Amino acid sequence: MLIILDRYKSELRSLKPIEVDFSDHKSIIDKYINLPEYIARSFPLKETSCGRLNIEDLIQEGMLSLCIASKKIDIKIVEDSDNPELVAKSYLTEIIRGDIKRVIVRSRGTIRVPDTMSTEIT
Repeated sequence: MLIILDRYKSELRSLKPIEVDFSDHKSIIDKYINLPEYIARSFPLKETSCGRLNIEDLIQEGMLSLCIASKKIDIKIVEDSDNPELVAKSYLTEIIRGDIKRVIVRSRGTIRVPDTMSTEIT
């Protein structure tokens, strides 16, 4: 077991970070492929908050948003900035988070009235 872990650690050290060519949307997707899953897991998964959606649905929507946003990213703004990876990641995060929220709102259906408010209304 320890031999496998040592080998794995040495392989991880030898890996180089993925270079991003912001003019090619495929390299952007390769670099930020884990971002949609990270964002999707930050949302609560109770039925009252997410409706009928589960985590796979949220990740799938995030991946679609990543593909669309990688084609729409403004290359000039990203490359002219001091930290292009941070600017690109911030842009992609906002787009992905917004699209996931939009899907959650659509799947909820009708408006749920809290119990405290329902007694006041009737």
